[in-house]
Amino acid sequence: IGCLIIIYAGALFFPALLRNIPWAAINGLIILGVAVSFMTTLFDMHRRIAKEKGQHLREIDRRLQLSFTDLHQRIDSGNSSALAPLREVMDALLVERGFMAKLPTWPWQSGTFASFLTAILLPLIVWAIQALLQRVLGM
Repeated sequence: IGCLIIIYAGALFFPALLRNIPWAAINGLIILGVAVSFMTTLFDMHRRIAKEKGQHLREIDRRLQLSFTDLHQRIDSGNSSALAPLREVMDALLVERGFMAKLPTWPWQSGTFASFLTAILLPLIVWAIQALLQRVLGM
């Protein structure tokens, strides 16, 4: 982020630098490097969260399977009075599984990525429109 601030500040305070090909190329490579670094970290975090979520879901499924096995044994033995506590356990496991299944595996809230892209792309779009208007209007 510090690199991006320096690059944006340089372009803001010294707009003539934008016409300097070596400066623009180097800064383009720096911006690309920052983006790749960010995306690599982001995908690694996604992979870690998905792995942890999968482990939790497998553990809940294992417990549910044990509960269903216990349920079948109680039904087969005719011990219907012991079904109520088991149902509470199974209901709790099902609620936990539903909650865990809905957890996102990306490390942000639903609108954060769109906000991030807007913050990055909007200045570039405005700059491109401004450059296009300057060329068209001959300013």
